[in-house]
Amino acid sequence: MRYFILFTVLLTVLAGCERDEEKDIIGIVMDQGGCFPDAHFVQIVGGNNRDRSFICSDTPPTSLGMNCSNAVFIRLPAELRVKGKRIRFVHTGNLASCLSYSYAPRPITVKSLRPD
Repeated sequence: MRYFILFTVLLTVLAGCERDEEKDIIGIVMDQGGCFPDAHFVQIVGGNNRDRSFICSDTPPTSLGMNCSNAVFIRLPAELRVKGKRIRFVHTGNLASCLSYSYAPRPITVKSLRPD
């Protein structure tokens, strides 16, 4: 009985230690812009945008090309500030925007930023 209890406790601990899966997001560097001098406009490509907290939930007007439903502002290191460069990153948080337009892409913080 003692081994059964020990095994059950061990199994419970291991089940509770599920690791959060960090999903990479792929984007294409477009232009410099946003609230910081090193911020760039990045178009998000692929994936399911409904699961991403930085993507706006309401549908912007169709006349807009890049907006909060398909793009973000990210602070990039010099080696990734190349227009058309594909990058990969993990979203870590949202920043307050200095832009007044409600459908403007949102500035976010990232980690594991690297070329794709």
